[in-house]
Amino acid sequence: MLLSRTTRMGGLQLVKTGITLCLILLLFTGPATLLPPSAVALCADIFPTALIPDFEVYPGVVMDGDPGVASNGTELYELINGGSSVYIAHGFVAGALQNMLVELDLGSTWGTMLITNQGTVANAEALFNDPEIVSGDPVADWPFEGEARLHVFFTTKLQLFHECFYFSIEIGSSEPDAYDAAYCLASYMIGMIETVPAGSRSWSLIKNIY
Repeated sequence: MLLSRTTRMGGLQLVKTGITLCLILLLFTGPATLLPPSAVALCADIFPTALIPDFEVYPGVVMDGDPGVASNGTELYELINGGSSVYIAHGFVAGALQNMLVELDLGSTWGTMLITNQGTVANAEALFNDPEIVSGDPVADWPFEGEARLHVFFTTKLQLFHECFYFSIEIGSSEPDAYDAAYCLASYMIGMIETVPAGSRSWSLIKNIY
């Protein structure tokens, strides 16, 4: 079953109003102007924390503390409480887990984002399609490269891959604005991949320092 952002799922209409607001906010506060290709960090060198927003990408969604990070299989296992083998099997390079505080139309809830650098586009796609983590249905009109999958049942979970990154964004609500928030966060982080300067906030730099 293919879902679009205006498809009714589980009795909920995924409306575009919040997404339009998101796009307006990103226009004024989102990722900086794209750098020349030669000045952008290689995808495999970008540490996932470089993609996490430091402002309210979507109104009412704020990061809750510092992200947990992992740069090897053991650290990933501890970060996500097990289940790391599937990520490692598909070339895991580094990961970050960020908790969020989310204020939606119907009240406050929680959110989490798992971001993993899988080294290559092929690895990220293979992880995205691995039966161990598959959840939900494809988003039919996904406007970015890669693919996305949406699962709405008590919570809203948006999974996607873009370039060498895999993202899993989950919000503790099944209301339409939970998807709007997840979509907005994904849009921002996808844009950030193209704006991380070579040698700045990159995985290669962190490895050199530590």
